[in-house]
Amino acid sequence: MFSVPPPPYPKPKPLLRFGEEEQSNARKFFRLLSQRVTVCIVGVRLAGGGPPLGFSPGITGIFEKRGKHFLPRIGFAVPGKAPARQERRVQKGDLAMNNLFLTGEIQVGKSTLLRKLIAKSGLRPGGVETGFGPWRAEATRRLFLHPYGDPDYGETSVCARMGPEGKTVYPSVFDGRGAALVRAALADPAVDVVVLDELGFLEKDAREYRAAVLEALRGPKPVWGVLRLGGGCWGGADLGRTVTVTAENRDALIREL
Repeated sequence: MFSVPPPPYPKPKPLLRFGEEEQSNARKFFRLLSQRVTVCIVGVRLAGGGPPLGFSPGITGIFEKRGKHFLPRIGFAVPGKAPARQERRVQKGDLAMNNLFLTGEIQVGKSTLLRKLIAKSGLRPGGVETGFGPWRAEATRRLFLHPYGDPDYGETSVCARMGPEGKTVYPSVFDGRGAALVRAALADPAVDVVVLDELGFLEKDAREYRAAVLEALRGPKPVWGVLRLGGGCWGGADLGRTVTVTAENRDALIREL
């Protein structure tokens, strides 16, 4: 048996301390709710002090407007980093806040549609692009990996060789240059959307590149790309929205997406 001590009981300590600064931030937040905005950032200072809005020891929440309601955008930001880029990005529209991959048959126009969508969105792209350059029709050809929108046909960009005898893949190029380009796009404040053109099966043994791609998919920026039909080695990954492109629907998709 135990006995309950008589009152008065000690007043519980608050989990959060709200001073003048916090109250001011709260007032600003609720004013935002009544305005036509697409995003707001909420900073909470933990008991023990420290400035709000994402600087340690604080927590920052990103909320986007969906209809009449504000819903959490990406949860909480990493302490010590103010999420200014997220605020700019989500002002671009619904599509800009989601990962999107185009898939379909070879040469159906997936990369062309992706370029048109990026131009239409006004987002600034960065990331990775692979392609054969002007040598696609040759029996023996090289596949190049280079920065998105900036073709580089040098030997250091060759990630695979293909010919009548088969193909040779160089995972070290994916792991080195490819992973560096993906992470650079994530970190660059001048990049709004991370582009991956394309994901397939050639990178299945490139562990560092695959890790960088997963970082991007889970990161604060939208990821748009091209996915090999069937998913390649990405069948179990959460890529977000996947749209199949055909010769019949590709022109309509530029208007619908």
